[in-house]
Amino acid sequence: MVYNLLIFISLFYSLASADYTNYHLKKNDDIIEKIQTILSENNNSNIKISLERGEYQLSNINAMHHLLEFNNVKNFELDGNGSELIINSEHKGFIRITDSENIHFSNFSIDYSTLPNASGKIIAIDRKQHHIILKMDIDNTHYLEKNFHNTIEKKIYAFAFISPGIVKRGGTPVTFIRDIDFMPNGNAVLSYEEGNTSLEVTDNITIVFRYKQPLVNMQYSKKLYFKNITAYASPSGVFVGKEVTEPMFDGCNVLLKKGRNISSNGDVFHFQSSRAGIKISHATVEGVGDDIIALYSSPMKSESILSVNTLAVEPKNFIMQNGDRIDFFNEVSGEIFHSNTVSNIVKKNQQFYVQFSSNLPPDIDLKALKLYDRNCNSEGFSIENSIFKNSVRYGCFLLRSSGGLIKNNLFTNLGGAAISIKNIFKAQEGLNSENITIAENNMSNCGYGFVKSFPLIEIRFSKKSGVSGSDTQKSIRIIHNKMENEKLFSIQNVANFYLEQ
Repeated sequence: MVYNLLIFISLFYSLASADYTNYHLKKNDDIIEKIQTILSENNNSNIKISLERGEYQLSNINAMHHLLEFNNVKNFELDGNGSELIINSEHKGFIRITDSENIHFSNFSIDYSTLPNASGKIIAIDRKQHHIILKMDIDNTHYLEKNFHNTIEKKIYAFAFISPGIVKRGGTPVTFIRDIDFMPNGNAVLSYEEGNTSLEVTDNITIVFRYKQPLVNMQYSKKLYFKNITAYASPSGVFVGKEVTEPMFDGCNVLLKKGRNISSNGDVFHFQSSRAGIKISHATVEGVGDDIIALYSSPMKSESILSVNTLAVEPKNFIMQNGDRIDFFNEVSGEIFHSNTVSNIVKKNQQFYVQFSSNLPPDIDLKALKLYDRNCNSEGFSIENSIFKNSVRYGCFLLRSSGGLIKNNLFTNLGGAAISIKNIFKAQEGLNSENITIAENNMSNCGYGFVKSFPLIEIRFSKKSGVSGSDTQKSIRIIHNKMENEKLFSIQNVANFYLEQ
């Protein structure tokens, strides 16, 4: 609590010390064009914008992926004053923030006039031909075909729901749709891939058209603060960050509107390689078509050993800085076999020559080697006083982080586990977690959405094929949680594990 108070005090003084130029925009303004003009006129710095409360229709025909672009912006604040923002392109995100600092967004809701998903009821199934006849819900048919042809994802998927946000038991892995045609009466004929045969006549399903761009995309930025923002839909994730430091979310919600089974198509809070952990508090999240929270670091790869203490490291996912601690992971054996500290970095010939403070171990298998930067591990994250419910997959999924607190939250009616701490090879997301406290949460009815049921809390550590033989997860504390479920725990590969109910 003291640490969070210090952060808020720091944010207050950072705002107070800057000389801001104030703007007030009205309901009939094209706020997308005006905000971009204001940024340009003020050299992207020291700007406060407030909106007259009302409904704003948002569009930008020149935008490829996001309506607003924030590049190298410092000291910016947008207060929506309770306004409703409606995006008129179902495949576009709202904001992309790059190389920026001290950015504040607050007090607005955001939705789409046409959705990146469509719903209906199954009235017939031909399992031999892999066809589903779907009676579309009102107002779905007119953009179903448009979404199908516009989405860039290779796979379009569908979920069966027993009620809004709650998938049919055993309903995932999802059913993948490969083609859509229309009958003269307006019903849709879906051609699906072989595999999941759990769908039945009378099932209510939602087809999800996953686009690339999240609602808010953040990269290489710090001190980003979001307060009292509610999203009702997104073509991908909602708040997605790469190499972001100190992102904070207070009272940010993702909610289901009446008549919808899904809110966001993708993860709500998805952060990769953060140098300081995310802070989430007082959120209510429901109806998510993927995972709610995902925190992890991406691996780097070395092509060659240059000397006893120097590696040539590929540029993909490169995030190392001098003084960073690097873990050396053998994905075949499933072991972190070495740790070292970066002492010098030189970029040469599209490679990074990384010198370490001590000698490397002999006989490194470069084909199996993955390098993880422990300073980009969401250190000090916190998830507190929030509600995560009625969603397709996991609550806190893929937590590969350090020094984190998950406290006083409600996890209920989730298709996957409430909290899952594990590394995933196929997605190249890792590595292990250290010093995590899970305390005073209320968890119930989770893990039912998969063919194989999951517990409320699962912890394990994997190698490329199977589960690792080493206790690589470290210092996990589970304290005073209220838990009701078919399965409570699945715990493997943990050193210094503590449980107190």
